[in-house]
Amino acid sequence: MSARLHYMILCDAVVFSQGKFTYYGVFDRIQATRFPCVHQTLSIAVQLSCDPGPHVLSLRAVDSGGAEVIPTLPPVTIETNHPPGMTTTSITLQGLPLRRPGIYSFQLYLDEALLGARDFFVEKIVGQEGQAPPDKPGEGPTWPGEAPPSP
Repeated sequence: MSARLHYMILCDAVVFSQGKFTYYGVFDRIQATRFPCVHQTLSIAVQLSCDPGPHVLSLRAVDSGGAEVIPTLPPVTIETNHPPGMTTTSITLQGLPLRRPGIYSFQLYLDEALLGARDFFVEKIVGQEGQAPPDKPGEGPTWPGEAPPSP
């Protein structure tokens, strides 16, 4: 059987309870008022099928130019024991650095072969006064609903 990616969902959190996965805060874009910024926490829910047995799963985050946003995460060994070889898992990332607005992508590898990718958009939003605040590297992120960093 060839490996197949069924889905790759970006969300705020994944909870597994009573045999079910629940995905909270599903999104396809991240918005910030300043760049560079850091998206504090996100989860990536993945369902794939492959031959039963152990497999190595790894993830890369890249910008639109193909440059790595974060170092490639250490690979994780997964075990598929179900007859159809289907498995569902999630990856939680802390502190995703975003240098500028644009299209970014999470690339999922199974046994060192690209299985699939999930693009997401990073957008600069306008401040409350109708103007985008100037970019000030080092001040930290400002997300909608959060107070700006103190001087």
